[in-house]
Formats: sequence, C-alpha cells, structure tokens
Amino acid sequence: MTPERIVFSSTLSPEAESYLREQFPSSHELRVRTARGVTDDDLAWATGICVNNIPADKIRAQDNIGWLHVPAVGIDPFLSLRETRPDLHITRHGPFNARAVAEHGLGLLLALRREIPAMVEAKPRRIWARDPIFKRHPPLVAGSQIHVLGFGPVAQTVITLLAAVGAEITVYRRSAEGNHPGVKHFRALHDLATHIGGADALISVLPGHPEIKHRINATVLDSMQPSSVLVNLGRSDVLDHEALVAALTADRLAGAALDVFDQEPLPPESPLWSAPNLIISPHVGGQFRGNLHRGIDIFLGEFEQWLAQRG
Repeated sequence: MTPERIVFSSTLSPEAESYLREQFPSSHELRVRTARGVTDDDLAWATGICVNNIPADKIRAQDNIGWLHVPAVGIDPFLSLRETRPDLHITRHGPFNARAVAEHGLGLLLALRREIPAMVEAKPRRIWARDPIFKRHPPLVAGSQIHVLGFGPVAQTVITLLAAVGAEITVYRRSAEGNHPGVKHFRALHDLATHIGGADALISVLPGHPEIKHRINATVLDSMQPSSVLVNLGRSDVLDHEALVAALTADRLAGAALDVFDQEPLPPESPLWSAPNLIISPHVGGQFRGNLHRGIDIFLGEFEQWLAQRG
C-alpha cells in the first residue's frame, strides 16, 4: 500500500501532539502544523489534510488532496468544494464539544447580566463596584425572553441549558417550524427584526452561509431593547461588527459577548477592543478537559474509514 501523506493542523499541547503521533498509523506519513502554520509546500505534499483556516480555493487547486477533515462542528467554509471537487472526501469533528460551547455561552450571558466585567475591572482600582448592577437592574435569566438563532446540535444544547434555568425561549431558523420541549416559539429567520424587540437577550449559534451574512445588522440591533444583551457563539459573519460597536457606543445595547471573529487573533487595531460593555472571548467556547484527545480520536477514526473506502 502506498503511504498516505497527512497534514494535521491545530494548536496542540506537547502532550496532545505526542498522543497524536503515537496513535497515528506508522505505515503512513504525518506532518503536524500549528493552526495557521500550513504552507503551500505542505498542501502540495499532502494526500489528506486536517485544517480549518485555509481558503477553499487553495484546497480546490490541489488535485493531490483526496481527503479533507475539518476540526469543527460544520464545514461551512468548504461547502463549495462539494460541487467543484466532488472527488474530495470531506469529514468533520461534529458537535462533540456542543456542551462546552453551550456552557460557555451561558457563562457569557450570566457575566453580562450580573455585570461581572465591571467587577473585574474595578478590583485593581479597589472600587466597591455596586453602581453598574444597581443602574442596570438586570432581569433574572429565569423568566427572561431569550431569542436563539439556529437549531443545530450546539443550539439545541444551548436551548436545553437555558430551559433548565427557566428562560422562555424563541428560536429562529429557516422556517417557523420545529419541536423542542424547551422552546416556546419558532420563528422564521427573515422575521428576526420583527420579533427581536421582545427579547431580553439574543444568542446566535448560526453557521456561516452567504445568505445569512450580517443577519444581525443595524436594523436588528436598533430593534432590540436598550436593556438587552447579545452573545455570538456561531459564525462571525452573521454579525455586523461595525453596527455592534455603534450600538454599544451609543448605549443602545446593554452589552455583548463574542467568541468568534472575522479575523483571529483579533487585530490590535480592531474597534471591538475599545467598544464599551463588550466581552471578547478568544474563540475558546469549545475547549474542555480532554477535548484535544477526543478530537484526535475522531480524526483518526475518519482517517481509518477513508483508508477503508480507498481499498
């Protein structure tokens, strides 16, 4: 059997990289790169790759690559390859970290509601920071109207956690249909601006897609209550960041928390850094103890299946 040449791209701890190398079949060749360290030489060398930060066009141009594994819940950035490279076998991690993302999202929501960032900021200055929470009079999450964009596996885990603490949940998806014991209303995504005025919080768990780019735009943000908050756990381009900065600066929104960004790491010159009442979470929502090993195991399992299909 001709050895396969695999490039694995991710930010691994030394221990996780050792685990990967130990578990990887010795009859095949492996290059391990950082999340953004894959070179053109790597792409020209590989017959299979595990990447999430390379433009689809670069992969499309490499006929030598027969397998693409995406270490993420979805394959949104690479959907076009299904048409232009039908020979390319595409796999993904899937929603194995859905619980972690959901817990992170709930944590961000609670941090915004309980004015935790103001307390953290006040501590080095030895300020007894009661004013922010007395000024806002934040509602409890229990009984709050929480609107959720998306209804995939991660979104449904978010919904389950929110329902467990007593939130009243409205879900937006392509059509105003669905069934979930924790959901009070299903709405069509195109009606977001019509109904968002009733929300105490908006949580986006939407995947990326050209049709929903900037779905959370100035119109939607202006339709939200000034006391409401926004959390984005899904694709970054769903949100118009310029409009968000404007809304926060004008105090038309009580706060926001983002775990995903158009450019990562977020550049120092980004206006988001100076936006008031904004929590910047450095895309860590899916992290949890043991997640790297679990992701590696999924990758290796998909590799074995690809080898079996190739005979």
